[in-house]
Formats: sequence, C-alpha cells, structure tokens
Amino acid sequence: MKKVFAIALVAGIAQVAVIRAQTPAQSEVVKADEAITKALAGGDRAAAEKLLDADFSWIDPDGVYYATKGEAFAHGVKPLVGTGGEVKVLEHRYGKVVYLERGEGDKKFSGHFWVQRPAGWRLLHINDLEVRQR
Repeated sequence: MKKVFAIALVAGIAQVAVIRAQTPAQSEVVKADEAITKALAGGDRAAAEKLLDADFSWIDPDGVYYATKGEAFAHGVKPLVGTGGEVKVLEHRYGKVVYLERGEGDKKFSGHFWVQRPAGWRLLHINDLEVRQR
C-alpha cells in the first residue's frame, strides 16, 4: 500500500510540474494592465493615474475619442472588457511598446497600448471595440 501511495504522490507532483511549466507566467505589463483595468472599472482615479501615460487617450465602443485622461474621467468612461476568468489576454511585444488585446467572448474586445517610459510601463491608449447588430 505504501508503494502505491508513493507512486501516486510522485505522479501527482510530476503532473503539477508539467502543468506549471505549460502555464506562461504573467508579464509585468499584463499584471499592470489587470490593475489599471480594475481601477478604471471601479472609478479609482488615484490608482489609475499611477499607470496612465501623460499622453493617454481612449476610443470607446461608440467611436468617441477622448484625447486626454481628464476627458475620459470627466465623462466616466469605463472599460468595455473587465477582468475575470472569461477574459482572454494576448500580449504582443514590440521593444518598448506592448499591445495587449483583451477579449470577452466573441463580441467585446479592447486594445491596450503600453509604452515603456523612464518611470516604468504606462498605458498610452485604449481602443474598445464591440460587435453589434446592424
């Protein structure tokens, strides 16, 4: 019985190691994007300001362009795609620029453009897209 338990334990540990090796670690930008998405969705301007670039802009799903973070906050714009288990995040790195595509289902998408500044990674632009009925 001890031998069977030992074999099962070793097999279980090996399986966990394989699963962890296949699960990519979240990058610094993906973690920052999760944090700022939560801050923007919750209306926490102070937390969001820490990660927003000075040249931040936003295009909402209706095509309205907010040229500054002040305009976006004044109009109460919220992220189309939030955070959660059903949200898929794809990261595309281009040197000091990272494009994150956040998708929820097959109808809601958000493109987040991050830039690396001397003070760290900052969110430069959000472009929200929603598939709608004609």
